Parts: sequence; structure tokens; C-alpha cells
Amino acid sequence: MTGIVGYGAYIPKFRLKVEDIWDVWVDPIETAAIVKKKRDLTEKAVGRWDEDSVTMAIFAAKSSLAMAEVPGEDLNAIYFGSCTNPYVSKASALVVAEALRSGPELLAADCQFATKSGTAALQICSALVETGMARYGLAIGSDDMSRHVPPHDPDEYAASSGAGALLIGKEKVVAEIEGMYSWTTQTPEFYRLDGERYIKHGANENEEPLVGYGKHVKNAVQGFMKKFDCSPRAFAYVALSQPDGRLPLEVSKELGFSDQQIRPGLIAPAIGDCGSASPFLALAAILDQAQAEERVLVVSYGFGAGSDVFALKTTALLNETKNRRRGYPSVRDLIDKKENISYAQYLRQERKLIQEYI
Repeated sequence: MTGIVGYGAYIPKFRLKVEDIWDVWVDPIETAAIVKKKRDLTEKAVGRWDEDSVTMAIFAAKSSLAMAEVPGEDLNAIYFGSCTNPYVSKASALVVAEALRSGPELLAADCQFATKSGTAALQICSALVETGMARYGLAIGSDDMSRHVPPHDPDEYAASSGAGALLIGKEKVVAEIEGMYSWTTQTPEFYRLDGERYIKHGANENEEPLVGYGKHVKNAVQGFMKKFDCSPRAFAYVALSQPDGRLPLEVSKELGFSDQQIRPGLIAPAIGDCGSASPFLALAAILDQAQAEERVLVVSYGFGAGSDVFALKTTALLNETKNRRRGYPSVRDLIDKKENISYAQYLRQERKLIQEYI
């Protein structure tokens, strides 16, 4: 059976509170308390000045390999999913491969589908392993959304940073991939053009910029349920892409999922929107506490727009594998290990005040 044999996560330790962002811009209509309640956010993760989607991916990847006790030399495929890739015309996947001492006989590429780039990489790795073209494939979802959202943008409150990595194989599987489904359309809501740093807003409805989230997630999940003849009751947990803490709760409840299925993987209120890493981090948080023979539904969303759905079933090897972290932290450890910074420090760390050296 094809599935996850190891998983890893990374969340930067620095945090910026919603109140500290609001204090700078002072919205006369919505107070900080209203923003926090409306979007169910408290603070977001902020990368260090020397962190980006590649460095975060390397940490998460090393964690997944350590858990599975698989050396980097055994990897046959690495697919790096990100919409905030630091390289425009160079493969970040190869930087990760070099750090893991993988290759050179290696299938590798960067994947880009906005904030579902990670699950696009997962689809590729799963197919390669299932067909026998690869023994082990590493799917990465990593984004530094905060660095690519401008100051005083409505999404500055949520845009965050993080990385997740899933090692896919057929041996010693901790979570079997039982099925997958995708639903995609051309929906102009956010975009970033070549040469531009910041993600821009496109179409919106009723001041809701993510017009496609509910539509695509609902159609993707309902399409999956119809294709595989199942219902929300078949799953113990659901891990969703989380642009904030409110949307995934609202949409998943409309689909028939309960608080007990959603809450274990709900991490956005504490760390914000990690983009492509979001569903992987939610899944890792769930696997950290799941038991054998439990089903997990993983649902990603990429603006522009599309949604991928995966059904996983945990195995008896899960608990044994979790105990082999070798010093790498759990998602809860990463969330709890934090250091709050000021808005001025945040601007400096992310180089949002650009000036030439003299």
C-alpha cells in the first residue's frame, strides 16, 4: 500500500500579535478585538531575516526522514510545492536535495498552484510511488506568505510562514492513502506577477477576498464523497487549508463535519495562514495525536482556484514511528515555542523597509 512513512513540520518561533498590527494602522471601523473575533486569529508566525520557504522546507524534510529512518540517499523523488519560491528560474527542490544529500539520480521539480502547491506535490509523489517509478518520494508544502503580503493589507493579520513535508512510500506506512480527488476552476481572486514581490487582490464578493474557498472546498469534498461512496461520519479528523481560523470551521460544518473532527487540526488561530504548508501542518498536528485505524480527510485550497482531497487511514505503526523523532519537535511543540516581536522588528526581519547600503 502507498502512504505516508514519515512526516515533518516547521513553524518559525517569532510571533506578531493582531493587536500590534492594528496599533500601527488603527482601523477606525474594526477594532483589534473585532478583527480577532471576525477571523479567529490571535497572532501569526514570522520568519527570521535569513529564513525563506526553502530553509523551512529543509527542516521539515529532515524531520520526516528522521521519523521514517530513511536516509536522504534513498530518496528517488523530491517535489517542492510553494507559491513564495525564492527562485524564479532555479529549482528549489535541488537545494533541498543537496541539504538532504539526495541525488543525483533523482526526480525533482518545483510545483506551483498557489496555496495548494504542497498537495500538488503530494499527488505527484503518490503516483510515482504507486506506479513503482520511485521507492520514496518527498512531497513538501512550504510558504512564506507574510513576506509577500504588503504592510496595511487586510491579509497582513493572517499571512504567516511554515513548512510541512510528507515522505511517501510503500514500506512501513503510518497512514495509507485510500483515495484522492480534485476540483478546479479559473477564479481570479489573488495573483502575483513575475517581478513583483507582493500578492495582489483580484475579484471579491461582499468584501470577502477568498471567493473561491467555500465553493471549491465544498465541491471537492462532495465530489470525493460521491466518487468513493462515503460520508463525513467515515472520518475521525479533517485537516484543511486555513486562510484564517473562521473559514475552515464554517465551511467544514456546512459539509457536515463536527467540532471534534475539525479542532485537532485547527492551527490558524495560533499561527496564521501558512499557505501551502497549512494542510500539511494540520495533518501533522492530527497524526501527532491520532491512533491506529483512524481515517483522516485532508483538504487543500489554492487561490486561483482549486481544491485537492485525500483520504488517509492510519496504521498500527503510527505510534511507534512518532517515537522516533530524534529531537525534532511536534507541531504542538513548534506552536508553543515562540517569541513575540514588535511590528518594527517584523518589518526589519522581512526587509519590508528597503534601503540601499551607502
